[in-house]
Amino acid sequence: MLRIAISTPSDAEALRRVTGVLAADGVVAYPTDTLYGLGCAPGSGKALKRIYQIKGREHTKPLLLLLDEPWRLNSWCEDIPPSARRLMRHWPAPLTLVMKARSGLPPDLLRGGTTLGFRVPAYTLCRAICAAAGGTLTSTSANRSGGQAMAQPEEIAAEFGTELDAVIDSGPLPPSLPSTVVLCEGEESRILRHGAFSVPEISGS
Repeated sequence: MLRIAISTPSDAEALRRVTGVLAADGVVAYPTDTLYGLGCAPGSGKALKRIYQIKGREHTKPLLLLLDEPWRLNSWCEDIPPSARRLMRHWPAPLTLVMKARSGLPPDLLRGGTTLGFRVPAYTLCRAICAAAGGTLTSTSANRSGGQAMAQPEEIAAEFGTELDAVIDSGPLPPSLPSTVVLCEGEESRILRHGAFSVPEISGS
């Protein structure tokens, strides 16, 4: 397992190494705007299967997608509902929006469902890592399914070892709740999980 130290989004050499790992169907742990996550290139069926095996995660539960820029949504959604467009103005933020995904996406990404969660993280380094992955990176918390999410690279390395191809190490992250998750359908939105971001329009949901 590689340890790729990175502290700024302008570290071109570290990002080049990240790109190489992801392009080779690698699975990495990396810092987000909330906790460390496990991720891979979303088009790599091999790596997607490995993440589910590593976590022991339910095979019907899809991963989230982190985006470096909001316009990347056009590659993943045929139609962005009005409720999502209104909430996207808060991005970058620890705010995940769940909406209907474009048809024809890899089955290992959708896991039998029709929706995906999307976020533009409020951490410039995380967005730079997403850009190194081609603009989009899968995300799920760095822990075994049902276990405590981790914010320390050393904990992650000790827990997963060679099951991961790399830990992208930006140091310990400050304590944080997970992202707020909102389901967006047409004009309506509904909070599925309260988290690190309070959505003014639907804070009472």
